[in-house]
Amino acid sequence: MAATGLTAAGVDSHHHLWVPHPRRYPWLAKPELAALNRPFGLADLVAAAAGTGITAMVTVQAAHDIAETRELLARAAGSPAGDGSPAGDGPPATDRSPGGCPVTPALAGVVGWLDLNDPGAAASLARLRSGPGGQRLVGVRANLRDGRDPGRLAGPAPAAALRRLAAEDLALDTLAGPPALAAVTMVAAAHPGLRVMLDHAGHPPLTAHRQEFAEWARSVRALARRPNAAVKFSGLVTRAPGVRWHVADLRPVAETLINAFGEDRVLFGSDWPVCLLAASYADVADTAREALAGSDPGLVFGGNARRWYRIGSGAG
Repeated sequence: MAATGLTAAGVDSHHHLWVPHPRRYPWLAKPELAALNRPFGLADLVAAAAGTGITAMVTVQAAHDIAETRELLARAAGSPAGDGSPAGDGPPATDRSPGGCPVTPALAGVVGWLDLNDPGAAASLARLRSGPGGQRLVGVRANLRDGRDPGRLAGPAPAAALRRLAAEDLALDTLAGPPALAAVTMVAAAHPGLRVMLDHAGHPPLTAHRQEFAEWARSVRALARRPNAAVKFSGLVTRAPGVRWHVADLRPVAETLINAFGEDRVLFGSDWPVCLLAASYADVADTAREALAGSDPGLVFGGNARRWYRIGSGAG
């Protein structure tokens, strides 16, 4: 069922676009991810989101490769990105607004990749911003989930890079599970002028023992006490064992996030196409709406992403 209850100015704060390449996306070679090991472009995304009320998209890096970020920025600006662009080609599908006018969801922003441990990160950031589509860069993402040293963002080079992000009014997305959530809180505390986003709700243990869920909830609440931190309600339907899930599995997560962050710091994200391992785009949007029932959809499904990522009201 299409998520017709979403705000007509909806924003998807988290999706990916890619053309598989063995040197760029080695993680797609896993047998369990075979269904994702193919190109997913903008036309595919627009078709998947049709009927959901989503009119603007924030695409998030999927490779630790600055070239991917350049290609995504160029595509977001409507500039040709060349062969192999992860944005893909083809005519976009269109949705329709409540008034019947055609709506083509647009790439309103890009959360890219930057080597934050590189002393030259500031210069690399400047080149991204001055290149094609550079004005669509809304943040960069740091992966603390797989790193051996979750505290590595506290070093001199990354600290300088994070200060530059704050000065440029860009956000920091963080990919972190419970072992690294304390590190995310430390970053938010050390850089109060930097907007820090926790992706995928911090990977809550959906069907784990009560103690593990309680530990995750305590870590999330600690992060939420930092006013410059926010969280994405995303990447959850694929976390259940065997990706068998029910909306009831997600309600405790939704309640924890809303109670901790408030409805003005929680953002909807589809995590498409990864979500396809468990559900369609429309099902993810419907499930999020149901799990987050009672919160303001104009904020969670639109306004928060526009404010957090500095997306203009006319985007999309």
